[in-house]
Amino acid sequence: MRRFPIVDKLSDEYGEYCLRITCAKCRNVRQTAPHPLAKKFGWNMTLEQLRKRLRCSHCGAKDAVIDVSPPKLR
Repeated sequence: MRRFPIVDKLSDEYGEYCLRITCAKCRNVRQTAPHPLAKKFGWNMTLEQLRKRLRCSHCGAKDAVIDVSPPKLR
């Protein structure tokens, strides 16, 4: 099984991956591509910096967990 490379910045892997963002408090989950986040924050933002800036749309907590997965096939 091929393992997906480690992603530290939004620009890694040319942005060809999916982000799964989970609220650690209420377990609300969102999935997104890095492109809309890079448009707002810039491609050089690290996932750790991004994690600190995100706020849950459900409960308002600033405690996100970000997982990276390969892009979904269409």
